[in-house]
Amino acid sequence: MFNSQSLKGTRVVIVGASSGTGRAVARAASANGAHVFLMSRTRPKLEKVREELRGPAEVIALNMLDEASVAEAFSALGKIDHLVVTAVADENKLRSPLGDMSTQVAMRGMEKFWGSFFVCRAAAPLLSKTGSITLTSSVSILKPSATGGVSVMSAASGAVATFGCTLAAELAPIRVNVIAPGVVNTGVWEESSEQQRTELRTWAKSSLPVKHLAEPEEVAGAFIALMLNPYITGALLPVDGGLSLT
Repeated sequence: MFNSQSLKGTRVVIVGASSGTGRAVARAASANGAHVFLMSRTRPKLEKVREELRGPAEVIALNMLDEASVAEAFSALGKIDHLVVTAVADENKLRSPLGDMSTQVAMRGMEKFWGSFFVCRAAAPLLSKTGSITLTSSVSILKPSATGGVSVMSAASGAVATFGCTLAAELAPIRVNVIAPGVVNTGVWEESSEQQRTELRTWAKSSLPVKHLAEPEEVAGAFIALMLNPYITGALLPVDGGLSLT
């Protein structure tokens, strides 16, 4: 029977669990009864997240852009039920108008896709047939930006979306879905000035249909919903406060 309220007894791997949306997913999955595996590059940050969780959790350091690191991290896991990938490159640092964009920056802009690929390839043989994968794309694939220098990063998010939806067919009955977040109040904005962050909140209040900037917990709720619902696969879900409608 479909239990829409609990992940009790499941094993959930979260790549990118050290901060932001991944951290919020870890908290929510743990609160729903899951045994959580926390993955990212920085072990001390993961240890702090583990201290926040209610239930069993394990810390595993990996670099999702390093094939060997990913293979080693997943090799000792055994069977898992759900995989969540929220980790992305520091996208704000990679912004560059096309005319000024170096090949190196363009190559780095595709890291989001390659990280998702390496992780999914390693995890797929371990996933329960009733399990799921949830990847992270971006609202930029639904609402292209004329400014901001995000063309290659948007292309990477588009690749992740197509990759995930195609895997839903290839890996069935394992379910694969993709979330396309809008602007979220996470650490990616830490290097912005207080004035810039205030302007961002003001923009959200005045421009978004929901009238506020997203908090990580709001996006995390969508990841949990996709894990819990056994009848959703191949979906691309915008969690953007209505940005794609504006």
